[in-house]
Amino acid sequence: MPSELPLSPASGLKTVSPETLVSRSVPSALSDRRLVCLVVRQITSELLALTGEPGEVGRARRRACCHVRQISMYVCHVALSMSYGDIAECFCVDRTTVTHACHMVENRRDDPGFDIFVGTVERLAEAVGMVAGRSV
Repeated sequence: MPSELPLSPASGLKTVSPETLVSRSVPSALSDRRLVCLVVRQITSELLALTGEPGEVGRARRRACCHVRQISMYVCHVALSMSYGDIAECFCVDRTTVTHACHMVENRRDDPGFDIFVGTVERLAEAVGMVAGRSV
């Protein structure tokens, strides 16, 4: 397994090592949850890169990063049954931010293409949850 995971393919962003995201001083249950959230975010980013336009810059790039984070939070809540509080800790945001993200994604699921995309991420996240032993 590589020691560093990119945020998105060919993104030009710095790579992030799991050690950077998971402090050795946090309880192991949180560490496992945080790593699962990282994997869900990576899955979302990779799938979005397959469907999106390459080379987004500026405002479009920030918007894409926000969408990836929102979808990842939503999938962690819906597919992995994580609480808003746990997701907030994993993504280092406030619980209300997670709630907002989940509402935004839920509202966008009326779009058939978006619904298919989120459904795909959910199925992959459920597979990750099974591999992780549902200890998240």
